[in-house]
Amino acid sequence: MHRLLSLLFLFLWSTLPAQPDQDSGWIPFELVKNKVIVPVTVGEQSYRFILDTGGILGVAPRLQERHQLPAGAPFLISDINRVEKEIPTAIVPDLAIGNWHFKDRRAFLDDVLERYPSNCLEADGMIGRDFFDDILLQFDYAQRRLRMTTRRDALDLTGHDRTKMRLSRRGLPDVRLKLDGKNTYVEFDSGSGDFFSYRTDQAEAIRAKNPAKVLVFRGIFSFGISQDVPPTTTRYAVKVDELVMAGTSFRNFYADLSKVTEPRIGADVLRYGIVTLDYQKGWWHFKPYPEAAKAPGYDTFGFDIARIGEATIIKWVLEDSPAARAELASGDVVLQINGRPISDLTGDCAGYLNGYDFHREESVQLTVKRGDDAARTVRLSKVKYR
Repeated sequence: MHRLLSLLFLFLWSTLPAQPDQDSGWIPFELVKNKVIVPVTVGEQSYRFILDTGGILGVAPRLQERHQLPAGAPFLISDINRVEKEIPTAIVPDLAIGNWHFKDRRAFLDDVLERYPSNCLEADGMIGRDFFDDILLQFDYAQRRLRMTTRRDALDLTGHDRTKMRLSRRGLPDVRLKLDGKNTYVEFDSGSGDFFSYRTDQAEAIRAKNPAKVLVFRGIFSFGISQDVPPTTTRYAVKVDELVMAGTSFRNFYADLSKVTEPRIGADVLRYGIVTLDYQKGWWHFKPYPEAAKAPGYDTFGFDIARIGEATIIKWVLEDSPAARAELASGDVVLQINGRPISDLTGDCAGYLNGYDFHREESVQLTVKRGDDAARTVRLSKVKYR
């Protein structure tokens, strides 16, 4: 009896009409602060969404109000700092990415997009890994376009090298790389602006064996979706001798600041070649642009700034840097940069999006204040780490 039922099921399955191929067609994208921004249609209106291979569908609350989206069941989410937060959701009846339409998708309501500095991206939502099941996804930064498709003949992969790709336990594409001579899998998170970063405990292990390869940073790093100010921690930038990505070699560069979650490659890698994620067969394809190479070196004053509420503070300080020798510390309030009040330099999106002018200078003058201490002014010269 069970055999007959199984045969009947197989027969009925074989007679079902095949699911039609889906194809977004070529759609434009841009990198804004190394975030992938794509046009998405909700209803009949076009919006700007972040494409994040590690995220899930989210919309700004203003879209729920504008389109009267019905509420969905809330769910619990844990951000990069492992802070849990219950997030309200809404049901999006019709969402289109290029020519590809999606029906009745549940989206979390992402009010972070409406707060500084995320509001500077002018993004209305995010699409993520819940859209990438069994597809091919190609990014061509040189032509500022991407394509999502189930049709293998829609993309020309001639001349593209490839390496194995699988899904990590977090649901992100996990790419097989060769890192300093050893094969390893590293997540690709297009929501991250990194080129490559180690996990923090990996960086600590490297530092224990070879301190000269590691730069040490102390301060505040990731705010996460909760936007709570995390405690002061330590992160690292490790000198990479060689990273081989699908046949293309990048040599002698500093990795981005280490992460508490997993090592990763991020959206910055899209600047160096055409990237294709084959979720169907488990391949990562890469075709480098002419003269693609990761620039070596790390030029810095040894600090960065961030705005928290109404104050702008020193975000982190690099050990044994000009900032450290001037006794700056994470949490110091910045009052002036190069004689200009900090209110003239931060809080506007131009500074956040384009990088504050002082980062491009060879020296900078800072006026800072710590607690009840008197304000003081220091001058720093940039150091080039090679």
